[in-house]
Amino acid sequence: MPRLPSFISVPTALWVRRYIYKLPVGELFTTRDLLGFGSRRAIDATTHRMVKTKKIVRVARGVFYRVERHERNQPPRIYTAYEVAAVKAAAFGKRIMIHPVSAAHMMEFTNKGNCCLIFSTSGCSSSFTLGSTRIIFKGTCARKMQLGDSLVGLLAKAIWSLGPKHRDPEAFQPSLKRLKRKHRQQLCELRSLMPAWALDLTR
Repeated sequence: MPRLPSFISVPTALWVRRYIYKLPVGELFTTRDLLGFGSRRAIDATTHRMVKTKKIVRVARGVFYRVERHERNQPPRIYTAYEVAAVKAAAFGKRIMIHPVSAAHMMEFTNKGNCCLIFSTSGCSSSFTLGSTRIIFKGTCARKMQLGDSLVGLLAKAIWSLGPKHRDPEAFQPSLKRLKRKHRQQLCELRSLMPAWALDLTR
């Protein structure tokens, strides 16, 4: 067996491997999950060796999953951008939700899409790359985060994202008419979180 570099202590490598081998196959984990086992340099070197020997697969910077022996020569598993982003955010103590601009696009209030994938986050803004896609975490105020990602939450965020200059209630009527009674009640409950200019648009 090749010798470990001198800066990797045997306990660090053993603890990292023990932790990883206890994870379910395919479950995403991050470098930050391993920081209690030793120095960042030693942990990075250990995960690098495990990637090189095909014991784990790197999905994005600092995000990996474990594979079984028979999977090591198979194509890598596919994870959605949301799955990877959620794990990445959780490692830093953040929550993510669909960004208001994306919500407006989903609700067909606008045809303008995002050149990147943008998520609202409860923490500071940051970004990372997943394959060829740039994923952005955009720091968002607590009120917008409280709207959530339910159908009604997406609708509220979509209206909010268009700004106070968009004063045409008719543009939202098709979406509002599709709401069931329980959804209308939920929308009324969320109105306290929305800016004053948007209140008339959600009646």
